[in-house]
Amino acid sequence: MTVQNGITKEPYEYLGAKPFNVLKLNISLIRQISSNFRKAIIVESIINLAKKLNLRVVAEGVEMES
Repeated sequence: MTVQNGITKEPYEYLGAKPFNVLKLNISLIRQISSNFRKAIIVESIINLAKKLNLRVVAEGVEMES
């Protein structure tokens, strides 16, 4: 949960707040997926959600395209 300008917003509300077509995953999160199973599942879920929303996913530090 986030409080912005005195208004409480849930993180998912930001997905519909402004139009965008690219979702960028921070390198600090990407670096942890090989050693942290839970974070790997979270990243996988984020990528799946992005695909369903027709977003392009960019992962910092990843040089291959799949």
